[in-house]
Amino acid sequence: MHLTYRCLKFIVVLFTCALVIIVGAGAFFRYVLHQSLHWATEAPNFLFMWIVFLGAAIAYRDKKHIAFAIFVEKLPTKMRSVVEMGGILILTAFFTFLLVTGIKVVWINMTSETEALKIPYGVVYAGVPIAGFLMLLDALGEIWMKLRAWK
Repeated sequence: MHLTYRCLKFIVVLFTCALVIIVGAGAFFRYVLHQSLHWATEAPNFLFMWIVFLGAAIAYRDKKHIAFAIFVEKLPTKMRSVVEMGGILILTAFFTFLLVTGIKVVWINMTSETEALKIPYGVVYAGVPIAGFLMLLDALGEIWMKLRAWK
């Protein structure tokens, strides 16, 4: 799993660089050359969507999401463990929703193409179920570790 996340971080960096280059090129063509790159507004939107969802999976793995740890840390040890497990279970349900609904959206949109790039919208939306799957795996791993610790 460690290799998967290293590759994921590389992809996010690559997509971010591509986003900056495309936006820069689009601005250059529009304001300096007075021509428009018809795909230079569509591609950054799609890249940004992938960056957000893959970045969310990375952040969840690295425990970088916003949390209200100050409240949980003040609880007694047994209650803290139960509250943490409850939070993980809620997240697991949400990640399952992202995965299942994301797959449906991808499937439905594989037949319609984007205006400028002419790629299926399903490819554009595929970042949602991929991120949902990765976060679900991590959440299930957390549940497994907590259950093992309770024994």
